[in-house]
Amino acid sequence: MGNRRLKFFLVLFLAVLLFQPAWAKKGKFEFGFHYGRWSVNIVKGIIEDTIGETFEDSLRDTILDEIQEDHPELQESVYDQEINFYSGGPHMGAELRWYPGGEKGSFSLGLAVEKTTLRLGLRDTTVDMELINETTMEISTFEGTVNSMEMEFKPLSFHLTFRWDIKPSWRIRPYITFGLGVAMISYFENATVGYDFEGTLQIPGEDLESYSDQDSKTVLELKEEADDPDEFYIPPVFPFVQLNIGIKGQLAGGLYILADAGIFDGFLFKGGLSYRF
Repeated sequence: MGNRRLKFFLVLFLAVLLFQPAWAKKGKFEFGFHYGRWSVNIVKGIIEDTIGETFEDSLRDTILDEIQEDHPELQESVYDQEINFYSGGPHMGAELRWYPGGEKGSFSLGLAVEKTTLRLGLRDTTVDMELINETTMEISTFEGTVNSMEMEFKPLSFHLTFRWDIKPSWRIRPYITFGLGVAMISYFENATVGYDFEGTLQIPGEDLESYSDQDSKTVLELKEEADDPDEFYIPPVFPFVQLNIGIKGQLAGGLYILADAGIFDGFLFKGGLSYRF
């Protein structure tokens, strides 16, 4: 299903270019490449509130399972976690644009191929847990640090974009870009989820015990290990929505420099070069 959508996407773009009306024969093409950084830290507080509970549950279960392998009599009674959320990653892409109005045209249609590394997780997060021995009612304590707990996703996506240059006759001009894109299911299945933590357990009257663990699995591996794989939903395609505002400056002839910022399934800053022919 995903491959059929991608083929339709490409065929539609090529058809627009090949069968453009006679009045558009004066159109110009523009090819460019760009590099930037993706992040959702601009809304860090909101993200921590919305996904913090999910990360907390996953981490708590992981640590508790490790402790109960050695001490099955201990049960969690109090858990406290200070979340330090981060996100981001590099982004690069190449784009072919068509300006049907030619040199002074405002509107353009583009087809872009984008490679993005999306990292989402916790780092340097502190954990405090109290555990009760249900037989003796004694309280043990665990203090730990999450060095990292991360999901990494590296999609190659294809985008159809619509751009409007404001005042295209100016040498330096602002522009607005809107676009939609998709990445195939394989990129989501191969996304990795990993964690790395360490800490110490203090049981009354006993020496400190050290615990540490790290692991990394793909989303597909997690689905195969799930109790009910049918309930582990993996979307057939991963969608992207972008809305960018930027500045474009003419260096010489058909060579331009660009810089913009906006929404790209998060917040993206990027800069690049393009050449019109």
